[in-house]
Amino acid sequence: MTICVSVKTRDGIVLGTDSMTTVTLYGSTGVDKTYSNARKLAQIGDLPVGVFIYGAGNLGPRTVFSHILEYSKADRNLETTVQGIAEGLVEHILPEYERFADVSEYKPVLGLYVAGYSPDSTLPEEWEIEFSSSTTPYRTRDIYSFGASWRGIPFPFSRLFEGYDPRLVRALEAEGISRELLDNVFQNGQFAAQVIFDAMPLQDAINFAVYVLRTTIGFTSFEVGRPSCGGQPQIAVISEDKQFQWVNEPQFRIPEDTNEWA
Repeated sequence: MTICVSVKTRDGIVLGTDSMTTVTLYGSTGVDKTYSNARKLAQIGDLPVGVFIYGAGNLGPRTVFSHILEYSKADRNLETTVQGIAEGLVEHILPEYERFADVSEYKPVLGLYVAGYSPDSTLPEEWEIEFSSSTTPYRTRDIYSFGASWRGIPFPFSRLFEGYDPRLVRALEAEGISRELLDNVFQNGQFAAQVIFDAMPLQDAINFAVYVLRTTIGFTSFEVGRPSCGGQPQIAVISEDKQFQWVNEPQFRIPEDTNEWA
């Protein structure tokens, strides 16, 4: 599992992920191993566009990250709009996803969140692809809207930010509470934290992204079972001058102590 976050402001957009990947061996019913140094965030070529990965980390013998790098470095005319890049990623990854899904017992969840600036845009865009349900990229947020989105393990931070666990709505509906009444109570944001994202400076957007990551990692580290997210945060910012900048880029290194070996 994973936790990934996007924070959009007027001055740019911040993308962040954790670094944990989980491994389930063939025939197993649970998590057999976790690693804390997976790559989940990538820049597309040298463009002011980034993409983070949630859900499946591998397709057959290769990581999804490696497929994204291959798309970025392909010897062809790379799309430059955010929507065009999202559509290009679908075209590039879908054949491998379908081959992998054909030999699997179920279609794995694989999500790509593509965000950044198109050449003629003065505001960042966010597009999303979920291969398990659709292969058509969709705009996550209107270009003139601002806010935060998180993917992977949504419940810990949703409970804090929205003021309730989203699973509560499904439980109440299952008990016979009408959807109309539930929408009136829960869908108007009356319990949500009041955060002014459109006026938020980029450094504060970075801070908010780290807050989402650390809150989720901290929560899941105390739950029963293996941690479902963790490792060092990967953070990048794409600013209004249309530059992709790493804030915390994964680096190869020698572990300082044995606690880093895992």
